[in-house]
Amino acid sequence: MVSNVWLEGFDPSYVFKTKLDFKNWLLENMEEACLQPFISTYDLGVLVDKMSSYGLKTLLLPVSAGQRTLEIINKKSAKISLSSIVSFPFGNESTAAHNLQEIGELQKLGINDIGLEADLNAISKDEYSGVLKDLAESVHKAGGSLSLSIDLKSLPKDRWERALEIVKMVKPDFVSTQVPYIDNRDGTSSDIDDGTVNDIVKFIGSKIEDKQTTGIKVAGDIFEINDVVSALFYGYNSKWPLDRIKIITSNAFEILEQLNTSDF
Repeated sequence: MVSNVWLEGFDPSYVFKTKLDFKNWLLENMEEACLQPFISTYDLGVLVDKMSSYGLKTLLLPVSAGQRTLEIINKKSAKISLSSIVSFPFGNESTAAHNLQEIGELQKLGINDIGLEADLNAISKDEYSGVLKDLAESVHKAGGSLSLSIDLKSLPKDRWERALEIVKMVKPDFVSTQVPYIDNRDGTSSDIDDGTVNDIVKFIGSKIEDKQTTGIKVAGDIFEINDVVSALFYGYNSKWPLDRIKIITSNAFEILEQLNTSDF
């Protein structure tokens, strides 16, 4: 499927015996992201129907769409679970109190797969880890799963260590990282000043010892099946178990179609 030399000869057939095994892994571990600030109820219904027809299991939505989507899922008896990101798309403009409020709203709806974007401007502040730990505790007390998103590609390398110290203190169920589009065959990207996309995930993997407790979610510029293979390589090469590697994309349907016609 891929010929990029930086993948070190990795091929998904090293991990999956058949194309069906690969597809089933994607259906379980690939989240379709629909994060527009507003989406109509009609379009939500179409999206739920399409996910059901493909067999996708998880839909990532903004908090504002949670209740309407749950009503549609229940009405259609669809076997789809929801995840959400608090304070999206406003990110760093949100406060801890606002994050906590949205976490509570999601929990009331029974949505317990919750993402939280780290405030990159606050990472160097000593008190920030305590804020994140309190938010994580509110998720875990209700039996939920927390994904902590830290966009390392937007941080200088001299702050990566501090970012991962926070991850280890917060102990999220997943750490999520944005990967930019790879536009060179050596794995570099014009969006990264120093190093490769793989460097980002390798660094995260080197700092997280218990990869069963803290998995990896790879998000960002994942547009096609080759991008998924790259993301799988990141996680697999850094020793995450397959069930602790997740893919977040807004192109899940296209990726599944490409897999169906691939030469796997």
